[in-house]
Amino acid sequence: METRKLEYYKVTGYLSYELKGFVIDKNLLDYRGMVHIGLSSVDFYLSNPEKVKPILRPFSDLYKTITNNGSEPFIPIVELAKIAREGQNFSLENDYAIENGEHSLNRKFKYDGKDNCFVFNEMFVAYNQYQLFDKLHEWKIDYRGLIGKGLAIDCNTLDINPYK
Repeated sequence: METRKLEYYKVTGYLSYELKGFVIDKNLLDYRGMVHIGLSSVDFYLSNPEKVKPILRPFSDLYKTITNNGSEPFIPIVELAKIAREGQNFSLENDYAIENGEHSLNRKFKYDGKDNCFVFNEMFVAYNQYQLFDKLHEWKIDYRGLIGKGLAIDCNTLDINPYK
C-alpha cells in the first residue's frame, strides 16, 4: 500500500508555473479558498497536507480541449505530439494524437502509463521527454495520480477553475 503523503518532488515541476493550492482548513490562514504555492511557500503548504492541497488538472484533460491561463483552446496530447515530431500535423482520435498530412505515416502518439513515457505506435519512445513533461507541468496535468490518491484537488470540481 502506497503512503498517502505529498512529497516535495511530486510538485516541484509545477512550481515554476503558478501552481495554485486550495486551503481546506480555514484555521490555517483564516480563510478557505485558493492560494499561490511558490518556492517560498511550498514547505509550509506541504507540511500541512490535510489543510492545503495543490490544484491540478486530471490526467483525462490530456485528451480534452482546454485553455491555460487565458490561452487559445487546445488539446494537450495533440500539442505534445507536435513537440515530439516537430513540423508535423496531428489530430485527436480516441486516446491518440494521429499524425496526418500529405506525407504522413499515420503515427499514433500517446502516453504509456505503464512505462511513464510518451510513445509512437505503442513501441517507439518519443524524443524530448523532458520537454513533454515540462508542458504537463505548465498545464498542471496530474500524471502522478495525486488527485485519485486524495493528495490534490481536481480543478474541474471547483466553482472557479484557476487555470482557464
